[in-house]
Order: sequence, then structure tokens, then C-alpha cells
Amino acid sequence: MRDCNRESSGAYKADNCERDLTVDWIAKFVNRDGAQCLRFQQGNDAVLPVDLRCDLIARKAGKRTTMASLELLESYLKQDPDNLELLARAVDTAISCQKADRALAHADRALALAPGHVQFSYRRAVALRRLDRIEEASSELEDLALADNAHVVPLYELAELRFQQGRYEAALEVIDRVLAAPAYADVVPGADLLHARCLHFLGRLEEAIAHLESLLDRAPNRLDLSGPLATLYLDAGRMQDATRLYAQAASAGRLTPELHCVGGFVALQAEDIPLALDRFSNALSARSDDGRAHLGAGLAAAAGQDLDTAAMHLQRAVAAMPTHLGTLNALAWIQILRGEVDAAESTLSNANAVDRSFGETYGGLAVIAALRRDGQRARELIRTALRLDRNSYSAAYASLLLKHGTERGDVAVNEALQFLAKQQPAGAEDLRTIAQRYLARAKSRVGK
Repeated sequence: MRDCNRESSGAYKADNCERDLTVDWIAKFVNRDGAQCLRFQQGNDAVLPVDLRCDLIARKAGKRTTMASLELLESYLKQDPDNLELLARAVDTAISCQKADRALAHADRALALAPGHVQFSYRRAVALRRLDRIEEASSELEDLALADNAHVVPLYELAELRFQQGRYEAALEVIDRVLAAPAYADVVPGADLLHARCLHFLGRLEEAIAHLESLLDRAPNRLDLSGPLATLYLDAGRMQDATRLYAQAASAGRLTPELHCVGGFVALQAEDIPLALDRFSNALSARSDDGRAHLGAGLAAAAGQDLDTAAMHLQRAVAAMPTHLGTLNALAWIQILRGEVDAAESTLSNANAVDRSFGETYGGLAVIAALRRDGQRARELIRTALRLDRNSYSAAYASLLLKHGTERGDVAVNEALQFLAKQQPAGAEDLRTIAQRYLARAKSRVGK
């Protein structure tokens, strides 16, 4: 492996104005070699040992923008292209200023000089990921993870990548290796949250809740834990716990965007539509692409009978969460209520492409068949929906449309609500039930 601490034979031509260095830094060099210090002051950077040369670069970088720092490093690399220390700094700086293509070129150059170098292999994977070359990044990180003593940083990057790919079980396997490492939290502080997110997406909600509750007990001032924990409470149907955590954060003036979103669903459950909309708006002000906040804002707008606004938010929610079945079905319902039956059918087809075992999707398709007066097809879809979910709201709605006719959508909505009230066990209200209740309250436009 090439020695990155070697002396360089390349000459660094620094601007004269850059030579106004602090006395303590010059003294650090003078104590080593006064004659060389004189040559440096006369304009010859090449006399500097590599550690002081990099110190000089860092100090110069402090006077520049990140992009200018990258250009400075690259100008030095033109004169000394084999310097691994400079290549490492160039990769890191290029990534920090979102120039992943240049970072990749520098990483490739370094690996040509030092094949198998772990740190440059990791840097290369990061650059590939920033370029959305996900499969190549994954392959690079998988190779690094094979080592028994693999460092937690590339392991964490691999876990994040697997999570991004929807491989939650595989991500959890890697993140568990990170959590087993000593003092992992000092190096990758996000590992605990990624562990909980993997459990969340695997449907292991109570395990994820227990994990975050334990962390919050040990570190009650960690602002990054309350929002994810409150969200887990919400998705687990533990509305009282979600409400309590939101209220605690609000009283302490420590609301995060995620907690604003949780607060919106709490207000929606309490049927305070203006408050819900205000809280979802606060969440979106901080994170305009937050899919859950757009979902909540869409449901609240629907509850307020503003179907146009509801459609806008739910379309944004689908863009952010294209595989979230509840959001796809909510958008389809709004499209049905707006008379956009073909668009609703397309949305529900997308939902079926994600998961063909979700009863509400078939119920929605049954509603569309009923609107088209295709009773045989509607009844087939109703049977499928009820087989998958005996409490399917959309199947009940489709049945009542067949019973009352498409001109009596309001009667169908009211009877479907009565049906749900009998079927839904007390205390088990979750996000899907909230969506069902408030979408049903929106005035139906079917048959018009």
C-alpha cells in the first residue's frame, strides 16, 4: 500500500496573499527548519512536510467557500497527482459541495494507487450513492461489510442503503452489527433511529417502541427521539401515548416537524379540523416534502370538504411515499369523490402493484365498478375485499351504492359509517380508521 505521508516532489504555488499565516503556525514550522521556513516565505510550498502542507490547505480553505477549497485542492493535485492525503481531502470536499462526479474521479485515482484501500473504497461508495448509482454503491459497501472487523461507518452507510432499497430485514441485520460495536453512538449517532425505523417498516411496532422508550429514558433531552416515538405510537393505535408525547414537547417548546405532524393527526382525531390544518402546515413549513404531513393535510382538507386542496396534498403525499397503500387509497377516494373515476382506477391499480392483499384497494375498485353500473364486477370485487378485510369501508360503501344507486351517495356514506361504528372495536382507532371516517364525511360527488 502506498504511503500517503510521503514527501511530495510537486511544487505548490500559493498566492502571495495566502502567506499571511498566523505567527503560531509559522513558528511551528520555524522550530523544525528555519532555512526552509525562509524558502517557504519566498514562495516555495514544496519544502513543506506533508502534515504542514495539509495544515496550510485547511487554513486556506477556511478563507474560501467549499467550492473554492475544492478547486485549490485540485490545482495542487495537478502538480502532485499521486498524493493520497490530497486525494482524500479532495474526495471529501467534493462530496460536501455536491460534486459527486469529481469525488468519484478522485477516489478512483486513489484506488488505482492503493488497490483495496478501505477508506477510499468507502469514499467511492459514498460518491456512487450520491450519483444514484445504487447497485454499484451497494456492491462496494457489501464488500467492505464482509470483514469481521468492518468499521461502523461503512456498515451504517450499507444499512441506510438497504433501507432505501426497501430491504428492511437486510438493513436490520447490518444495523444490529453497528449497535454491537463499542461506543457506536459517538461515531454514527443515527444508528439507534435507523434500527427503530427498520423495525417500524417491518411491522414490529412494539419492538421499535420499546427500543426508543429505553433510549428516551436514558437520555430524556434527546430531541431526535420524541418525534419518531410519537409516530410509532400513532401507527400502533396508541393515540393517548402519542397525544401525551406531543403535549409534553409542546409545553416545553420543543416541537419538531415530525411532532407537528403527530399533533396534526391528534387534532384530526379530535375533529378539530382548523387546528389539524395549522399543525400540518407547520410541519410542511419545515419539510415541504414530508409525505405523512401531506397525507394528514389532505385528510383534513377532505374533512373540511375542500376536495381540490385534499387532492393536491394527497398527490404530493403519493409522490413522497409511492408505495404507501393508505395514501394511494386515500387519493383514489378523493378522485372518486371529485368524479375522476378513471384517475382513481389508475391510482388503485398502482396500489395493487405494490400489494395485492390489501382489501381496501379491491373495495375501491368495487366502488368504481358500481359507479359504472357493472354490478357483477362490483360484487366480485366486494367479495375479494371482504375476504381480505371483513371491516373494509370501501367494500361496505360499494355494497350500499349497489343498494341505493349512484344518485344516493350521501345515503350510502351515512349507512357505511353506521356499519363501521358497529364493526370497529373501541380503542382501536388508527390512522386508517381516521382516514376512513373523514373521507366519508366529505360530501360525495359520485354520480354527478
